[in-house]
Amino acid sequence: MNTRHEWNRPAGAFPGAIACAFACLFTGEVRADEYSDKIMDLNPLAYWRLGESSGATAVDAAGGYNGTYRRGVDLGLPGVVDENTAASFDGWNDHVEIPHDDAFLIDEGSVQLWFYAEDLGGNQGLFSKDSTNYDTGGHLTVYLDSSRLKVRLQSTSRSYTLQARDIAEQTWYHVLFVFGPDGMKLYLNGDLASDDDYDGGLGTSSGGAGNYEPIALGANSWGSRDRRIAPLRYEFEGRLDEVAVFDTALQPAQVQALADPGWLFTDVSSDTGFDVQSTTDYHGGSGLHWGDLDDDGDLDAIITGNSTSRLLINNNLGESFFVSNFGGGGRDRQGALLDIDNDGDLDFWHIDERLYENNGAASFTDRGNLGFNEPSNNEAVAAVDVNRDGWCDIVMFSENGNWIGHHQGAVPVILEGTDDRDYGLNDWGDAGNGDFCSAGDVNNDGCLDFFYHFFFGRLFSSNGNGTYSQSNGGILVVTGNSDKIGSAWGDYDNDGDLDLFVPRYDDNRDGYLWRNGGSTFSDVASAAGLDNDDRQRSACWGDYDNDGDLDLYLTTTEGGNVLYRNEGDGTFTAVNEGADAAGNGHDAVFVDYDNDGDLDLAVTREDSTNILLRNNTDNRDYLKVRLIGFGEGGTNRAAIGVRVELYTAGGATLLARRDVGVARGYGGTEPLWLHFGGVDNSETYMVRVHFLTGTRSVAVVPGEVETTIGATTVPQMLTIEEQGGSERRLIRWVEVDPGSS
Repeated sequence: MNTRHEWNRPAGAFPGAIACAFACLFTGEVRADEYSDKIMDLNPLAYWRLGESSGATAVDAAGGYNGTYRRGVDLGLPGVVDENTAASFDGWNDHVEIPHDDAFLIDEGSVQLWFYAEDLGGNQGLFSKDSTNYDTGGHLTVYLDSSRLKVRLQSTSRSYTLQARDIAEQTWYHVLFVFGPDGMKLYLNGDLASDDDYDGGLGTSSGGAGNYEPIALGANSWGSRDRRIAPLRYEFEGRLDEVAVFDTALQPAQVQALADPGWLFTDVSSDTGFDVQSTTDYHGGSGLHWGDLDDDGDLDAIITGNSTSRLLINNNLGESFFVSNFGGGGRDRQGALLDIDNDGDLDFWHIDERLYENNGAASFTDRGNLGFNEPSNNEAVAAVDVNRDGWCDIVMFSENGNWIGHHQGAVPVILEGTDDRDYGLNDWGDAGNGDFCSAGDVNNDGCLDFFYHFFFGRLFSSNGNGTYSQSNGGILVVTGNSDKIGSAWGDYDNDGDLDLFVPRYDDNRDGYLWRNGGSTFSDVASAAGLDNDDRQRSACWGDYDNDGDLDLYLTTTEGGNVLYRNEGDGTFTAVNEGADAAGNGHDAVFVDYDNDGDLDLAVTREDSTNILLRNNTDNRDYLKVRLIGFGEGGTNRAAIGVRVELYTAGGATLLARRDVGVARGYGGTEPLWLHFGGVDNSETYMVRVHFLTGTRSVAVVPGEVETTIGATTVPQMLTIEEQGGSERRLIRWVEVDPGSS
């Protein structure tokens, strides 16, 4: 299995104080050479990076104590720091053998390593300089005992053991063991997990002549013959990286520095209160929906789920979330954010045929089905202004047909349902027991189109008059009631049209990247380097590194999630940025929850708490765009489905495009505030908005605009309101409480 997963603390893995302390360490990028420099600056006695891509020699970068890869250790797998690889062990008989040298007879020192366990069954050796019995003392083994990490150090007559609990599979961990006159200390991910007063080491302080055994990496040698590495036992299944031995007892600050791989993302789930559970079943998809629900200038979230659907209100730009149950709890699968009554605040339509009306302060009232009760066994939903009248309609994909709930153009809202075949959604093979849908203006006609996960995928393209035509243009994907997936549209190649990523749930099968060629699509996933095959569940697009192109994030069910960096040449590279969020992933979405201009990541998980990963890019190479539609007679008030393009000054060159609030992922919605990366905030750009009343072009210098909503001013956000056809350049947007005038 070709996995690409990096460290992320699973919920509950560390106690609160420890988790918080470690989370606060990740403040910027550290490339492979920079991490190596951190170790070398501490003068290690030996340092095995395990970064070879081939050959039999495990090179010691510090002291020349080279080791040998034995019995087929797999090399070149993704390591804990970007641009360097790790060694992978099969749990059977492969290992690294490092001969003894008297330089290792140290009475004070430290041993560090990173590990990533594929499986946690039974004992597994990580680092072992050991043999049978106590012998001349100083035997040392670092190993896993199911979900516990243990270190055993021996004198000539006794074993001393430290341990750390709650180790998870498919997650990177940093281990550092310190021994000497000040006692034994075991650090896990930079925090002290266990200690003991025993002051012996590997030399004569153990009570004997010391430890003359070779070192085994990836297996346990405590049953081997004296001064021989065989026979080994308890082989490790997983990856090892950045193994080092020091002849000094490292101090806590040094340990914390080595435990920081410099990933771009920091897990703030526990700190913010985002770590709530929402689903326990893959049928009960947990979708993410971000919008400014209380109109205070930051993004809040509705999370669907079969166990407890949630409402999370953002407090003070993401410092914390106020969490409550939403919709009575148990509102799972797909929903849609929209302003159904065009009153300026966001409402929520759920697949159970229920409208939750927002009173403007994120207090929701269940208004029922609004007369739209014909669909049955509903699979997917999208909000869209089907007939271009300025009111959002509802499209439902259901087992008994695909339905349009036409808004009747008045308040109180009434939806009139139809599955008439004349609308183009119900020809043979178009409707049935599928799963989610994704939406976008695929043919660039100003109307939303839909991709429904049923019968090898069904693409419904708008005809611009309230009807649709079904034609896949070459798209063919695996679908099925037990293969539920969440697809996402995005213009990854910045050519102005939407491309489609569709995950594949089959084990050992890559997902699909359907590149839009105008009238046909081609699957370019393999050529693009998207080779993950770990039972993918969902996907999302976003420019996480603010370099101007869309990157891709995949959730999986049996490994960590995968972040692919867009290289700008049509290819992607799996990167180690702390975005693993290991577990049974459901939905994920890029969202700037803290208004700092870089895209963070929110992830939902089955049978576990949800994850919020803060992005630490923290530069000003971005522009955010917020739209307000005119309403009846124009574009729906929330501007759902509107296409927005970013051009160079004067509109000569297209740089990127985004679509507002469209259906996507494993039951989710694209955030309603748009993000463009890769801009120079002192240069002039042209933003082109395709409202229903016509195209608006607005010149903007990102560093000179801001939007104030309530008491919050959002820097580098351009707000464009649909009103007439004249072109305007907005420098500063301020919203005033109507009651104050």
